[in-house]
Amino acid sequence: MGKPVDFSATTVITPDPTINIDQLGVPWSIALNFTYPEIVTPHNIKRLKELVEYGPHPPPCKTDVKYIIKEDGQRLDLRHLNKSSDHHLELGYKVEDIHGVI
Repeated sequence: MGKPVDFSATTVITPDPTINIDQLGVPWSIALNFTYPEIVTPHNIKRLKELVEYGPHPPPCKTDVKYIIKEDGQRLDLRHLNKSSDHHLELGYKVEDIHGVI
């Protein structure tokens, strides 16, 4: 018996002669939906601010950022934030991007 879940996908995985035996190939449309939470620190705040400014539609060779998660747990979806003042980052916030996944 199945039950509904969040953050799941069904896709066909296929063997690929160009990847190693310990790797798995998934379609780009699925891979681009995976995100990795990265905590804002003094060491990465400059890079994360740049990525947040690009938002969910970055230029080529830049990472796609989907969410900012504040310390109180509030999740801001960058697809729906229009003002650049809404893209404010502070130490301790989390940024969900695909950088750590792909």
